[in-house]
Amino acid sequence: MKTLKRTSVACLTLFPVLSAGQAHMTELKPRPSMKYACKASSFLSVSVCAPKRDSIPLTQINLRDQHSREQGVNVKGARIPRSTYADVVEIPNKAGSSRTHAIEICGADQGKYTLTVYEHGDELYRIVVRGNTSSLEVILHSREGRVRQHRYLFRMNGDDESDLTWLDKNGKPELNIEDHDW
Repeated sequence: MKTLKRTSVACLTLFPVLSAGQAHMTELKPRPSMKYACKASSFLSVSVCAPKRDSIPLTQINLRDQHSREQGVNVKGARIPRSTYADVVEIPNKAGSSRTHAIEICGADQGKYTLTVYEHGDELYRIVVRGNTSSLEVILHSREGRVRQHRYLFRMNGDDESDLTWLDKNGKPELNIEDHDW
């Protein structure tokens, strides 16, 4: 069981020029984050990175919204509008210590989201969920071939302020992330 951390967030994320289906990039060609180009009032990102943010773990992610739209790996139906899936550098002048693998959504709908993490290898990794002004974070240990699902609620509270809450498998607020093997 891991204790969760909730923090305020302000960062610059840059995305490489990649197709939405690519899991890992070979050459980093960053572009500005959707967060700063997003004219909508709601912004949401979900990412996985090494605990020190200095490498991208051997994981793949898929995010499903409350309308069953998806973004990430293994998308089976409709994609989440105005979303992207790519390896990123969060701080351009600290590229070596701000690497992550992320899904970003401009104009994200409020509601419940399901994050599926496909683990490959045996290493620690960090999951970070960010809204306009809030974030959730947890560090987990991967196991080769394991698939985990984590749920959270994303809400906007006016004045572009966001609120994020982890949810258990029954949709109730959760303070600790359990190992959810599927």
